[in-house]
Amino acid sequence: MVPLNKDVILLLADVTDDMFAEVMDIAPKMDVIRGSRDMRPDEALLPRVKVVYGYAKRLFDQMMENTSFRPDWLQIRSAGFDRLNTDAMLDRGIVVTNVRGIHGIQMTETLFGMLLSRARQLGAATLNQKAAVWKDDYTYEEITGRSMAIIGAGAIARETARVARYGFRMKVVGVTRRGLKDEAFDETLPIERWKEAVKDADIVVNLLPLNRSTHHFFDRDAFSAMKQGAWFANLGRGGTVDTDALIDALDAGSIAFAALDVYEVEPLESDSPLWKRHDVMLTPHIAGLSVFYDERAFDVFTRNLRAYIKDGAPSLNIVDLTS
Repeated sequence: MVPLNKDVILLLADVTDDMFAEVMDIAPKMDVIRGSRDMRPDEALLPRVKVVYGYAKRLFDQMMENTSFRPDWLQIRSAGFDRLNTDAMLDRGIVVTNVRGIHGIQMTETLFGMLLSRARQLGAATLNQKAAVWKDDYTYEEITGRSMAIIGAGAIARETARVARYGFRMKVVGVTRRGLKDEAFDETLPIERWKEAVKDADIVVNLLPLNRSTHHFFDRDAFSAMKQGAWFANLGRGGTVDTDALIDALDAGSIAFAALDVYEVEPLESDSPLWKRHDVMLTPHIAGLSVFYDERAFDVFTRNLRAYIKDGAPSLNIVDLTS
């Protein structure tokens, strides 16, 4: 039974016993409740929930139906927040923080794995190995020394740019909405000048979040602005790309290769024409996953929790719900 005089931290993400103990140690005057995405909302508990760690859309929507559920703060375990009902969050004054900054290593490794697989025909080699076929009459390309434009230059882009510039001696241009400056980029441009970035780039990487201003950002106009034969990678959000426009660009040869980890509809429909294309590499939205993910996400949460206990509000990665 939860004491009526105590505020509550509700953990909707799986945590280890050590993690649970750490939360209790940080917030000794609050009750820490282990929940799950399958739990039934406790109507008596909801008014006392002040902090939520983790997000399960169906469950959270059910809890929001209770007007007394007004947590101060929701810590989500992703960088994207397009699944949130932002209007409802704003209406109730709920502060939302994300885990921006923990995806750089694994997403960069995924991107370069896909690019190298295409350039060095490793995907074809894997299929040939399975069929016990010796075949070497492919075109073997290189990515070293090529040029890259990264649209959506944030924390992930910085890691990508470092590897591209210092590992593969690429020229890297970043396009940013926030005026990011970083030595890993040869140049950064504001979002209004994105066409300048893509017109000469051999590889265009989309890391844009999905919001009102970025839906179908990559449309027919965007693909036509790119260099003939450019490679395109989307590791941002599926809804930022018009899939039909991308397929048309691939059919026309204006885009020579697409590396996709995210899609407008997920899971990708079994009848999608993307599955059978030889000029496309698909991964099932796994670029951000890592064996270290839980540890890194929890670290962001505990740092924010310490700030919340001390100052009454989290301090890291506060999401602008109005964007």
